[in-house]
Amino acid sequence: MKAWRDNQLFGEQTFRRWFLSSLCIILFFILFGLILYLVALDATEKTVSMAQSQSADQTRTLIDNRLLDIRKSVSALVFNEKLVTSSYIEPPFTGEDYYALHKAGEQLRGIFMFGNVSDIYVYYHSCACFISSYSLITITAPFIEDKFGMKPQEWVRFVMNRQSSEWVKLNGQVYLITPLKRDNLYSVSSWAIVEINLAELRDLLIGGDSDLHGDLGFSYIVSSDHQLIETTGDEGQIPYSYGMLDPGEHVLGNQVVHVRKIKQANWEYISVVPVHQYFKKIYDLRQLLYAYLGIGMLLAIGIVYVETRRRYSPILSLSRRLFAGGAYSGAQDAQSIEHRDIFKSLQLTIDSIVDNNRKLASMLQKDKELRLSQTFSLMIRDHSRLEDHQGFFREHFAMPFRQGLVTAVRVLDPGRKLNELPVPEQEHILLICLNNICSELLGKQYSCFFWKHMGLTGVIWSDQPINQAWLAGIGNILEQTRGVIKTYFDADVLFALSDFCDASSSLSSAYLKAQESENYAAMTGKSGIIYYDSCYTHPLPEWNRVDIIRAEQDFMSYMMEHNYERAKEKLLLIIGYYRYTDGVSIQLLQCRMFGLINLVLNAIEMKKTPKEEMFYSKINPVQRLLNASTIQQLEEEIMKIIEEMILYHEEREETTEWKLEMINQYIESHYMDQTLSVQQLAERYQLSVSYLSRLYKQHYQIGILEAIHRCRIRHAKALLRERPDLSIAQIADKVGYGNVQTLMRIFKKMEDRTPGQYRATAAKLGS
Repeated sequence: MKAWRDNQLFGEQTFRRWFLSSLCIILFFILFGLILYLVALDATEKTVSMAQSQSADQTRTLIDNRLLDIRKSVSALVFNEKLVTSSYIEPPFTGEDYYALHKAGEQLRGIFMFGNVSDIYVYYHSCACFISSYSLITITAPFIEDKFGMKPQEWVRFVMNRQSSEWVKLNGQVYLITPLKRDNLYSVSSWAIVEINLAELRDLLIGGDSDLHGDLGFSYIVSSDHQLIETTGDEGQIPYSYGMLDPGEHVLGNQVVHVRKIKQANWEYISVVPVHQYFKKIYDLRQLLYAYLGIGMLLAIGIVYVETRRRYSPILSLSRRLFAGGAYSGAQDAQSIEHRDIFKSLQLTIDSIVDNNRKLASMLQKDKELRLSQTFSLMIRDHSRLEDHQGFFREHFAMPFRQGLVTAVRVLDPGRKLNELPVPEQEHILLICLNNICSELLGKQYSCFFWKHMGLTGVIWSDQPINQAWLAGIGNILEQTRGVIKTYFDADVLFALSDFCDASSSLSSAYLKAQESENYAAMTGKSGIIYYDSCYTHPLPEWNRVDIIRAEQDFMSYMMEHNYERAKEKLLLIIGYYRYTDGVSIQLLQCRMFGLINLVLNAIEMKKTPKEEMFYSKINPVQRLLNASTIQQLEEEIMKIIEEMILYHEEREETTEWKLEMINQYIESHYMDQTLSVQQLAERYQLSVSYLSRLYKQHYQIGILEAIHRCRIRHAKALLRERPDLSIAQIADKVGYGNVQTLMRIFKKMEDRTPGQYRATAAKLGS
């Protein structure tokens, strides 16, 4: 303990606290790592169980999907006329019978080639034969014994009892046996027999349990009659049979067992995994973990000591110098150096010094800004002599005044951020931004100063002769300043500039010109950078003797033709004409704009229906025009109002097009309905019969009733070609005609021949 106290660093209280606290933190993290290791052992068991559950669900889904694909393919055979009608062939076979059976076998090739099956057969009880995709088997006894392990008589009894689709395992092979029966139109005299590819089924088991093979575990499928369908383990290894365990997860001894029902067959998928295998590698790491913890603790102690000593020595030296120099208070001097908190003492001392310096700098800066503001305010109020101020510019800005200008700054919109502050704070923040940003952008060739005089005011000058190009450059810099303020504070400001002044004594007259520019901007609603010359010398546009009445007629014509782009161009021309012929009288311009609103209403044929009255009340154009306080706002508002009217009209036309498209789709899907009529369509889509008929003929050049007939005749022609077993009366009923005479009359009118003649021609072309 004495050696601990005699050590230069450990004898100091702050170092001891620092060292011990750092060491405690490191030990905490080491112990925390050990706890995580123990938690990992418990979490691994849950993770293994979750992984096995996901694997079991995935494998079950793959098997179900594979069996479902096979079922769908076989179900389609029920609707194959060649397969079903061959059920009635009886021996002795004729050449025509052999040909029919051969053609029926060809129908199986699609399932055989693309159905993931080993083979597929159809058994015909009437002729006691089998057909496959490539062969006809009439001598059935050896085939039945080889394939199914039965005598022919046993096979007949077995298959006759299968009145629905069923999975069975016969002679070590799995089959799907499905009777070819459809809507009770045929008696069951034929069965489709699909032989499952067990190798692919085993691949599904192996793929789903790729991490569970060998000593780790196995999985298998068992049927409801307790037959083993397939397994990844030994053939005789079935620890849990069908129905022994409920579907889900079971922990039995040192095994985790997952049971899943196969939906497409009366089977169960069972996966078995021994848990201890997953912890083997983690247990092997225990000795390495213990060694890591021991070495880590020793290294941590050494590193903390060396690093703390290296970083703390300069602080200890500085503390002693301050203590020797009397920088600490009397209460601190009374304490022994061993019991001082050096960091706290240093922090208090440095904070005090920094705070005093900050206060002094702030006082000096405020005093300087106040003196500068007062001096500039005197300059723009009085006509002083040049020599009175040159020393002032050199002393405070290191740049004498040779030429410059005055700008009045007006806040158009303080924005959401500044609006929450009082007005003096808003102005203070903007003055800081203006002085700093403009000084940075102007560079060393120019200088500037902004202050509060009535409103925000600024002076920009140079010690070099300047020209008109210089003014454009200043305008660009002020525009960049506006952008920065807009970006960071969401505030919008306006700069109203004076013209050049050649001496600081002329700043008062320049200030008056800047105010004139600001007043002009307020009257016209302009924003951005306002140049003094633009207030009075902006040239009037050359109208080239444009006749305003002709312009309004062109505007009406373009609106009625729905040529909205050209209409907007004419609108801008008309507004410009009004503005420059009526001067800056906003009241007169408002009256002109009301006339434009009436032109738009007439052009887009807006009727006074309740829906359009509601739209007109919603946009409220009259009140919006009256609320405009400047000419620019008035121009922007009239453009917005007219664009809203155009958009409403376009949306109304788009709705009509959509209804016509939906009517065509409805006809296509309901042509077989004998009650389908124009009246029914009009009521469904809330249109009058006359308006619907006129609108449909306008868009498609045919009547809507003719469109219904064309759709029905098109489907009738398809049935005549593809369904020779249907009579013409049946076809008439299927396409929506109540009697065959109506079909005959309309078919003859549209195709210039009878349905029977069309069927005969189509049959000749098909053969």
